[in-house]
Amino acid sequence: MMTDLWKDIQYVASLGSSGCPLATLLAMKGSKNLIFLHDRWTIIESLRPMRPFDVDIVNKKILIVDSIMRTGLTVSNGIRTIKERGGTPYVAVIVLLNEWVDKTLFADIADVNLYFVFPWNKRMFELAREKKLC
Repeated sequence: MMTDLWKDIQYVASLGSSGCPLATLLAMKGSKNLIFLHDRWTIIESLRPMRPFDVDIVNKKILIVDSIMRTGLTVSNGIRTIKERGGTPYVAVIVLLNEWVDKTLFADIADVNLYFVFPWNKRMFELAREKKLC
């Protein structure tokens, strides 16, 4: 199933520095363009929220990669950043899932599929299934 999705992906987006190693590897191995997203909390406009600044992602399908989902805020902000710039956040790949995720953050972005791809342990796998992430 992921192979079918992968062929449509045009950009891999690292969500912060924690997603960078996996996002870079996926982009290199899959010959995809790489962009970097970071949180929106900086006060310096030139540092928010996507690099490179001049990439046109309108109507492009973006794979968002993060290594951990704690509350869901960073993933939610990454999805919104892609949407605001006209891109389509296709999936968010989560490597490690926290036991608590704020589901209200995803209420208005329910059209984005979230996939949990690497089970950390049996409990995390069960939690991901419970949250319909795998």
